[in-house]
Amino acid sequence: MGIIMVGAVFQLSAVIPTIFKLFEVGSDIYNILYAPYNLTMNFSSVWFVFQLGYNYAKQLGLKPMTGAINSTLCFFLLVTEGAQTASMTAITTGNLGGTGLFLAILVGLITVRIYHFCVTKKIVIRMPDVVPPFLADGFSAIVPAFLSIVLWTLVNVGCTMAMGTSFPNLFIGLIAMPLSYLTGVWGMILLGLIAGLMWIFGIHGTMMVYVAIMPVMLQATTSNAAAYATGGVEALVYYPVALFGMMACAGGTGNTLALAVLGLKAKSEQIRAVAKAGVIPGVFNINEPITFGYPIMYNPILAIPYLLTIVVPMFLGHLAFTFGLLRPGFIAVGSVMPIGIAEFLASLNPMNLIFPWLMVLVCGLIYYPFLKAYDKQLYAKEQEAKALEEGQSA
Repeated sequence: MGIIMVGAVFQLSAVIPTIFKLFEVGSDIYNILYAPYNLTMNFSSVWFVFQLGYNYAKQLGLKPMTGAINSTLCFFLLVTEGAQTASMTAITTGNLGGTGLFLAILVGLITVRIYHFCVTKKIVIRMPDVVPPFLADGFSAIVPAFLSIVLWTLVNVGCTMAMGTSFPNLFIGLIAMPLSYLTGVWGMILLGLIAGLMWIFGIHGTMMVYVAIMPVMLQATTSNAAAYATGGVEALVYYPVALFGMMACAGGTGNTLALAVLGLKAKSEQIRAVAKAGVIPGVFNINEPITFGYPIMYNPILAIPYLLTIVVPMFLGHLAFTFGLLRPGFIAVGSVMPIGIAEFLASLNPMNLIFPWLMVLVCGLIYYPFLKAYDKQLYAKEQEAKALEEGQSA
């Protein structure tokens, strides 16, 4: 996240001045400011596979740095065509950004498992106890690294000979085929409903779905960043995966800011108390106070509008992107910000800032009748409890 955010800052510093014609895209100043982005977001798969190898090896009780280095080495071996030449003067960077994230996951997991297998089966070079630990660790890493390199080289060469294409191209293509349906318009709406249903049963559905589609979202952003750098706004492409943000653009998943604001005027003391605690977090797209406080979880009355306020903004967002009202994002802004701010910074389009606030109004209309019914029910229970308490004290 830190790498992505730093890259976004430098990308903004390079792009925003071009809007005001302070300098042109491709100028020396532009290229200097854009360089850190190329080594952050455009190298995101490299940093990802390194951290994955490190943390997975650490989780398995192995030397984490060995896992990180082996994973990164094997990843470079696969994705850089220049690595197959005797004198490597340049590397192909096409799969080092968001496009290679799924491959980074595969390489990191398998490479560390090979390391774990070698250690548990004692297939390592063991040194006498008198040898310093740093030297012994270096020798013990030789066999796992060698086996990993041999494996991925054979896989890549075998794939090229049998299929006529490299393993990364084949693997990314196979992953893209089902994802092209899953991350289409209706697929994204379905994923939104699945995430909402998980929340209703007390599971953080947004994070569960986000983990699955995060590489696709980063790939769409990096693709549009490259398109913008060469062709400007006109070159940006609308990828339906952008609709994922619509399910949480106005107060967190279920767009619950409107529900918090409406709750301030409720008759029920419980709803009013939770609403007061939930408005400010809702402005920052944090929905937990409302989801668990009203609650929406295991609540059949509020569950219905909760799912509707996921589907309706996603569908309206699709129409807005299709007709050019909204601009696809080309800057990765991965941070908790007030409603609309992240959307604006990602696209530099004022309408992307306004749209989430319009969804607050739309979702308020959806929530209103259901909240009235729930408020009436809860208020009656509170009055009954008060009357019972007064009768017992009398």
